[in-house]
Amino acid sequence: RDYFEIPWSNVRIPVDPDLINRTTLPLQKQSAELEAAGTVLVIGGGAVGVELAAEIAETYPDKRVTLVQANKELVPGYSARLSRKILSVLKGLHVEASLHYNWKLLSSRVCMDNNLVFQSGMLMLPFQ
Repeated sequence: RDYFEIPWSNVRIPVDPDLINRTTLPLQKQSAELEAAGTVLVIGGGAVGVELAAEIAETYPDKRVTLVQANKELVPGYSARLSRKILSVLKGLHVEASLHYNWKLLSSRVCMDNNLVFQSGMLMLPFQ
């Protein structure tokens, strides 16, 4: 039997294998969909969107990754200098960044499996 332990305490919780399967199967499906996609669109240039775009670009260097941000800078609330540095890193990973972009103007159609495919051919995987 597997257990989850917190190292600095005496907490030891048994892990339910069914819970692990119910949790990981949807993630495995989305991972397979991401792997099959030729292009990926990430909407939102906050910390999570930037990290997601960078991770996808690093993991799948042959994919076309585009990050769309409504603000004129990435990670709003931080310095413009940091935004420029992040933009430079993303460009180094060949992530296309569209800043100050009204993503609502993107025309999309919904596929049967609820993924969004934009007219440009980009695929966006919804998080469930």
